[in-house]
Amino acid sequence: MIAYTPIIQEVGIEPDLANIKNYFQENCFTSQRWNQFGVRQCTSSNIHPRDQYRLKSRFDLTWEWLPSFVEGFPKITELVESLPFEKLTWCALMSNHEDVPHHCDYNFTPNQNFSEDRFIHDDKITTWLSNLESLEPSSLRISLYGDPSGSFFVSKVKVEDIGGRFQYFGESFKDFINLPASTRVFAFNSTEITHGADLRSEKILLLLNGLLNIDRYRILLEKSVQKYQEFLVEY
Repeated sequence: MIAYTPIIQEVGIEPDLANIKNYFQENCFTSQRWNQFGVRQCTSSNIHPRDQYRLKSRFDLTWEWLPSFVEGFPKITELVESLPFEKLTWCALMSNHEDVPHHCDYNFTPNQNFSEDRFIHDDKITTWLSNLESLEPSSLRISLYGDPSGSFFVSKVKVEDIGGRFQYFGESFKDFINLPASTRVFAFNSTEITHGADLRSEKILLLLNGLLNIDRYRILLEKSVQKYQEFLVEY
């Protein structure tokens, strides 16, 4: 099982990076352990932008980039659009302000509660999660400021949600990622294993959500794994 791999980056974004920190700091809001700001938002829902992460499985809704983000960061937008998504949904800039413990974004254990108030519609969740699971590692991030190497980690530690109380199973260890200089894009498995981040250095990541094109993503993943063999984390 491949837990982490860098992903080949086909669009250069260096001209956009100088102002990303200021843009983020001027717009972000603070949540538990994270500062975040959604730069791709749902325009067909009345849910407040800070809560639109709840809609990230809703590829049937209308999603659009914020005009200020497209105008200020056209190369970053172009890079995201070049990745093999059938439909992009919620995308957000994020930076942890505390250590983030082991967790699993999309847990397939029987006790996981995909309740209506968390992810909205179960029929959409089934398609979306099946898409992610079949393409692991399929959770995509882009490093825009700082370096996640030595801070972002993956782990074989298991997490289950037991009535809202998280229980951890397995030895608590961390395999920190190593992101090569030739790319800012990486993917990790978030349906079968856990991940997290230590507060070792300041960093800003762009989180991507949506429905992946199975054939196109598998081609990109195979090429990336072949190119970055020495950087993989495998279990």
